[in-house]
Amino acid sequence: VELLKRMGCSASNKNVDEVMEKLDSDGDGKISFDEFATWYVVSEQRVEAEMGRAFKALDEDNSGFIEAKELKTLFGRLGIVIDNEEEIKQIIAELDKTGSGSISQEDFENWYRGSMFWGTKQQEYQKEQEAAEPIDPFDWPDNLRGQAWYIITIPLVLLLWLTLPDVRQPKRQGVKFAVAGFLGSIFWIGIFSFCMVE
Repeated sequence: VELLKRMGCSASNKNVDEVMEKLDSDGDGKISFDEFATWYVVSEQRVEAEMGRAFKALDEDNSGFIEAKELKTLFGRLGIVIDNEEEIKQIIAELDKTGSGSISQEDFENWYRGSMFWGTKQQEYQKEQEAAEPIDPFDWPDNLRGQAWYIITIPLVLLLWLTLPDVRQPKRQGVKFAVAGFLGSIFWIGIFSFCMVE
């Protein structure tokens, strides 16, 4: 509950149960760092938290509503000059589904979910997750060229795999593994540099 609140998301029992179900991939009733990191990169809660921060940034007087002057300020920051108050009122009327005369957080969230920003952010986070997924150095390539390079480079890959600890693994995130990885990397850079010069 505290985690969702800190992220700026609603922390109802339903949300907590949904998040727990998504996060606890091994079913042990606990959330490991890896489980959390994998979930957070593409989670809807991350987009919602960003949406909440965006609303708070626009709601300069912390009233819980975006009013005409705050909307005008936003457009000014974007380089759009709107001098006509009727245009601002028209924009607010399009977003104001509660009829309050200003844009509530609920109105803003509904608009944001239906806008291109929501889908774009989720696509960005999906790409981040794909980039963060570990690469298995022993995966057999699909094409002939990749297979040829695989056969040529496998001795080097095996040497690196055997001599450099994978510090992304939770059991190897201590100082001694970080130092070993750093020193091993320096050693291999020295060897490669020497081979390139000779």
